[in-house]
Amino acid sequence: MSKLTSKFYYTLRLLKTKAIWGPQIGKLGRRVRLGSCNLCPNPNTISIGDHTMITNRWALVDLADRKKNSLTHKIRIGKWCRIQHDFQCNAFEQVTIGDYCLFAPRIFISDADHVPDSNASGISVSNKFDSAPVSIGDNCWLGVNVTILKGVTLGKNSIVAAGAVVTKSFPPNSIIGGVPAKKISNKYTNLQD
Repeated sequence: MSKLTSKFYYTLRLLKTKAIWGPQIGKLGRRVRLGSCNLCPNPNTISIGDHTMITNRWALVDLADRKKNSLTHKIRIGKWCRIQHDFQCNAFEQVTIGDYCLFAPRIFISDADHVPDSNASGISVSNKFDSAPVSIGDNCWLGVNVTILKGVTLGKNSIVAAGAVVTKSFPPNSIIGGVPAKKISNKYTNLQD
């Protein structure tokens, strides 16, 4: 692809994002690029920082389905993030993603678990959730097919290995992986070996 063609598609994506999502998303930073959307039922509860890019088939879902004019940004994505295709983030309370994060394809983040309701006519009819906020620090890298569950705080500069299911919090500079995820090593210790 030539430099001119590449610049054309970059500019086109910027203009489409601003035209389609600018009036809808609660806070849309400068030069944000969004690909095709799978699901975004309440976009005014979303905040996306400057220069962030989310490629195709993303879903950002407000599980509480609050009033359309809510001023609370329940899904907060920082600046200069690069998020690949098939990203899904569900927020009942709040999910915060720091600046300069890199997410591989098929990342799933949720701050809530579905709770069966014995009074409901079926398990899918229940509207009950067990929830706790999720926070991902600045400069984190999540490998392909990572799942982050409720109550997790991932410290800045951390790396999560492909396929990991993160069910508990980890300090900054952690390298984690597995199901459930465990600390493999310290990022900076490994670089000096």
